[in-house]
Amino acid sequence: MTEETTTSRKYELMFILSPMLTEDKRKSVVGELESLLSSNGGEVVYKDDWAKRELAYRIKKYEEGYYMLYLFTLSNPEFLTEFDEHMRLDQNIIRHLVIKRDADYEVIDYEKLMEETQASQSRNDEKEKAKKEAPKKPAKKAEKSEELDKKLDKVESDSDTEI
Repeated sequence: MTEETTTSRKYELMFILSPMLTEDKRKSVVGELESLLSSNGGEVVYKDDWAKRELAYRIKKYEEGYYMLYLFTLSNPEFLTEFDEHMRLDQNIIRHLVIKRDADYEVIDYEKLMEETQASQSRNDEKEKAKKEAPKKPAKKAEKSEELDKKLDKVESDSDTEI
């Protein structure tokens, strides 16, 4: 269990930044959180900036905020308490929540999934179109009808069989 991958745990972090922050200040706050994580055995696996959104209810007199979603691994779970406290004390972060995830948890990128699904559907549509446009093979009716005629003649000529 000395390997980092066996002792690392997955966590999901959602936090909301103050709507009053400039883009540079938001990048600075996010960079500070990322460096704090990495310096304490953490690694950001996935991050998603949800941009400025309206809040469901007022938080610290704000009606909107910048939403951020992170998935990270942490090899030192004791640091999580310190990280949580840092986020709680940061005036630029108006709300945050850290959730421990299962080891087999994976993030689904729905936009990428939709693109792949649409690409797959268009390939299937092209195949169907190609099948419809492909020239059909002529039926071997003439050969089959000649064989049937021969069999019919044979049956008719056979004296034991009555039709």
